Amino acid sequence: MKVSPTLSQSAVFLSAALAWAPFLHAKDKDTATKKQAAPLVIPLTGSGQSTTTKLGNSYITRSPGGQSFTTSQLGSSLVTRDSKGNTWTTSKVGNSFVTRGPGGQQQTTTKLGNSFVTRDSKTGATLTTSPLGNSLQTRGNSGASWSTAPLGSSLVTRGNSNAAKKDDGKATRVIVIPGAR
Repeated sequence: MKVSPTLSQSAVFLSAALAWAPFLHAKDKDTATKKQAAPLVIPLTGSGQSTTTKLGNSYITRSPGGQSFTTSQLGSSLVTRDSKGNTWTTSKVGNSFVTRGPGGQQQTTTKLGNSFVTRDSKTGATLTTSPLGNSLQTRGNSGASWSTAPLGSSLVTRGNSNAAKKDDGKATRVIVIPGAR
């Protein structure tokens, strides 16, 4: 006996499909060209709202307090530079992406099911980024959380907890979403 899905099941499937459409499209394009799309790197700077916009071949992230980050492809790596002169380099290592930053900071991002898990080797902090509706929800083991959603041609990332405010003084972390471009 064939059972048809209920309206709510269809709505859940449709919202999941819409949320992942850019990623699936990038994967289809990659399969056709046999080349993996570069990941999208979004720096996290505590609470408040950051906006990531494509500008030419680069992505510009503007965060609260006037700090800005520019992410560009350089060879097989992505280089993210902030307005204070700090640099983060993201490279593919095996099935993971490794981001090396100032002061010996190193974060490794690995796909785990539908999520991406980022671990900082220096602080032990973990970020888990998962789809939620048409956005991506990132949660840290400190209790901080961020939501990244499309707004026009940009992506808006909002830190939405008091724990995110406490993270302001810590080293900048990044969300790395493989194949998102």
